[in-house]
Amino acid sequence: MQKLVHGRAVIAAIAAMVMITTRAAAQVSVQGNTVRERETQPGETYTGSFAIVNSSAEPQEAKLYQTDYRTNADGSNLYGAPGSTARSNARWITFGATSVVIPPRSSKEVPFTVTVPTGQPLAGSYWSMLMVEGVARGSAESTLPPAQRNTVQAAFLTRIRYAVQIVTHVGTATKPEARFVAPGVSVSKDGSRVLHFDVVNTGIQSFFPAFTLELYAQDGTRVKTASATREITYPGTSLRQQFDLGPVPAGTYRALVTMDAGNNAVFGAQYTLKL
Repeated sequence: MQKLVHGRAVIAAIAAMVMITTRAAAQVSVQGNTVRERETQPGETYTGSFAIVNSSAEPQEAKLYQTDYRTNADGSNLYGAPGSTARSNARWITFGATSVVIPPRSSKEVPFTVTVPTGQPLAGSYWSMLMVEGVARGSAESTLPPAQRNTVQAAFLTRIRYAVQIVTHVGTATKPEARFVAPGVSVSKDGSRVLHFDVVNTGIQSFFPAFTLELYAQDGTRVKTASATREITYPGTSLRQQFDLGPVPAGTYRALVTMDAGNNAVFGAQYTLKL
């Protein structure tokens, strides 16, 4: 069973039945912004780092590995092999270690290097993930001795993964491009109406979308305004945006939606809603 929670600190939690010691959970986290962006040119090399924090009173271990990443408006998330997608920069990246041990109540910096290749037409945003996953002491993957000897038992182990998104913008920045598709109205569990629509990034540049909704009654009275910001949206991916319209009276309404994608790129749509 796997669930991914999106955000600037992207976290995935996996529960599995394994043989572990009674003190199994690795208490590590990634510090700071986990979306690392850089503007560069073909042939250039740049470096960065991120800190893995151990908040416990014992040494903790974490393993690091790469994956590609795509999101879809239907909620599915794809974690492909490194370099398997057209705009992956995974093969450009090297990082300092595949596993680290963090001393008690301290942190450890993990450096990475990105080398943009030459000899191919590169333009726009390229991205991939560095996954940081806590390793439980006493597990088969751990290099640390068990916290307690001879106390092995069957239990649920929750593994926490932090994803550091490495984004490389190559060449001159271009304006984001996007389109709105599949608008509709649904009913939430509490009975209120919800406007939903999908946004597809049709360009070559990633962006952080900021949405605004204005809802007008038939007589032109504005009855609701709302705003929302979303996480980074990559080329060729899509997201589903929803606005709770609340308990508005039955009738016909006009919804104006705008999306600011940055770099002077603003997109809009107008919907007639019969509620």
